[in-house]
Amino acid sequence: MAVDYLQEIRGVQPTGPYYIGGQCPGGLVALEIARELSALGQQVGTVLLLNPPPLLPFGGDRYQMIDLHPQVFQQLYDNAQTMLRKSVARIDNVPFNTRDPKQMHMAAAAVVRSTIAFSRHRPAPYSGATDIILSTAQAPAHFQPELPWQQILTGPQRVHVLPGNHLEFFSLQLGEICRLMRFILDGALASETYASGANDKNVAHVTRHKDESFHDQGVV
Repeated sequence: MAVDYLQEIRGVQPTGPYYIGGQCPGGLVALEIARELSALGQQVGTVLLLNPPPLLPFGGDRYQMIDLHPQVFQQLYDNAQTMLRKSVARIDNVPFNTRDPKQMHMAAAAVVRSTIAFSRHRPAPYSGATDIILSTAQAPAHFQPELPWQQILTGPQRVHVLPGNHLEFFSLQLGEICRLMRFILDGALASETYASGANDKNVAHVTRHKDESFHDQGVV
């Protein structure tokens, strides 16, 4: 997936600087693209991660035998259909019809395949700069040092925390997410160093570097 996206990106823009971002598990794809570009000697700006999912501790893989357990696969499939119906209730422009059984089956199967693929992926550490926009529900798992995100993101991080859970994050907070992305990219384009945080009572900004502990900012 990352290789395909990388080819598309370089077909439009052959050289950097590049600003890459990904939503949910797509953040893992964004990191792989950024890592490949860096290895090619290209300039890569901050990578935007939009509410990336909690990752399993390395060494454990609850989906390792999933292909041999049809009941587990069925449970994931049923959960995917439920999630898709809830998402459609909040978002109007989805690319499929929930009333069409064939389309729902294809969409749910794609979610299950993506879930399995991402759960088996073991990303290498990324030393570049990242901007992470998180929901309050997901923020605690991101900051736990024993979990994989803090082993993966070894470079400077700037974290922005917005109220709500995962579903609310991409519906109720969509406008704020867009504003933050514009703020981040405008600052990155204006200077190689981060601009100071925006004054917004609804957003908690936390700058975290490797080996620094996270201090409660009243957002968890």
